[in-house]
Amino acid sequence: MAQHADAKNPLLATCSADGTVKLFNPVTGAALKTLTGHTDWVYAVAISPDGQLVAGGAWNGEVRVWRVADGKEAVTFNASPSYTAPTKTADVKK
Repeated sequence: MAQHADAKNPLLATCSADGTVKLFNPVTGAALKTLTGHTDWVYAVAISPDGQLVAGGAWNGEVRVWRVADGKEAVTFNASPSYTAPTKTADVKK
């Protein structure tokens, strides 16, 4: 969870195992936006100092940055480009 404590535009961001980042008004509790696009559990979230951007980091190394104003992606990249997720078969020991 991350919070941007701006008196005019307060913002709270949460991340989730459902692959989303959700934005709320922490004063009223109102849900503002659900940001989607991640393909794995989102474990990290951050808000830019000016409150204009929100970033989410997923288990698979995927990082997505959205513009708060319109909820559209500003940039996407992989923070662990050499990582290869194990296959389900390789995880099972016989």
